Amino acid sequence: MAAPAAELKVARQILGWDPLTIARALRLAGTPEKMAARVIDVEAGKSDISGPVQVAMETFLSGWRPRGWTDQGPGQRRTRSRCLPSRTLRHRVAGLRRGMSAAPSQSETWRHHYVPQFYLKRWAGTDRKLWEFQRPHRQVIARPKFPVQTGYVENLYSVLALPDDRRDYIETVFFRRVDQDASDVFDLLELPGPVVLNKRHNDGLSRFVMSLLQRDPIRVAELQALAQRTYTEVISQSRDLYEERRGADDPSFDEYRAAFDGPSAQILGGHLIPKLSDLPKLGAHLNGMTRRLITLVSPRYQLLTCDRPLVTYNGFGRSDAYVVLPVGPSRLLAWTNSADYMDLLEEAFRGYAAVPALNRKIVAQAARFVYATSAGPLRFVTNHWPETPSDPFPGLGEFL
Repeated sequence: MAAPAAELKVARQILGWDPLTIARALRLAGTPEKMAARVIDVEAGKSDISGPVQVAMETFLSGWRPRGWTDQGPGQRRTRSRCLPSRTLRHRVAGLRRGMSAAPSQSETWRHHYVPQFYLKRWAGTDRKLWEFQRPHRQVIARPKFPVQTGYVENLYSVLALPDDRRDYIETVFFRRVDQDASDVFDLLELPGPVVLNKRHNDGLSRFVMSLLQRDPIRVAELQALAQRTYTEVISQSRDLYEERRGADDPSFDEYRAAFDGPSAQILGGHLIPKLSDLPKLGAHLNGMTRRLITLVSPRYQLLTCDRPLVTYNGFGRSDAYVVLPVGPSRLLAWTNSADYMDLLEEAFRGYAAVPALNRKIVAQAARFVYATSAGPLRFVTNHWPETPSDPFPGLGEFL
């Protein structure tokens, strides 16, 4: 039986291919224009996908490619890549059948990336993959992954108590803006010569730094628990007032509370994440700190990163405080409260000892994942991965 024609378009978007690329992969005959037109006709619903084509699409999604395949054209060696699992295709097609539009493959609404993809790409090689280390049990496992395949939790930021069009606001609107602004700044900082950031750039970079303190699964669970405790304390203090004003036909306080407890605490938790990711006082302080992009000169070590990559020492406000963020295997962004202290910090990171020390810190505070450009650091990661991750969260009392 033929499969729904819409599945071809969904699969194409997941793979990141244009109609002509799909046509070449399926070995359709004709000129390039006619090949692409046949695919477009199928996507428009003028015909269905046959069984063999459906099987071929599932095979492409699993990573297999035809002999001699290259995304640029025929004639190069066959490549194998592990693309998104077929579960993704089923999820996307289900969305289409509910009348939802298919989002781009790197922006699934259910796939909430707490480690931004633009950030992970800085450790990717020519095959567009980086190496992911995780420890699901006792043994650390190293696997090559595309950035879209790692650093996410399904529906991590969804506020299910909100209407459908608002429940993923944190991921699809707030963090999308935060990450795009930071990506633009990262590109600017790597231009040759001195770069002067305007206020929008500085605000965007500082907001990204603040977001890294709030967006990982451990921190999200803490914020949800805080929201539940806060709601419980506030609502409990309202019992007497409610009973005083309760009408004859109104429900009891416990009945009233039961109807709102879950949704209200969940909505409060959803408000906390963007609120704490954009603190005006902390943002202004970060904007005023001395910032420097430091390039490592030693080829002996490369920087690792993880799913909680921001490293802080002595918070933000002290004179000896510093903030460090690896932004690639040989570069890091640093913030200090004085230019002199920044000079000392840069000198340290240009030596041999500071990079392994920073990598140990990165591994120790990882929530689930550590990342590198290759599988080479496997022994290092294994030796320094603790039973319980250290808490990278600095005190923010003075900036709230």
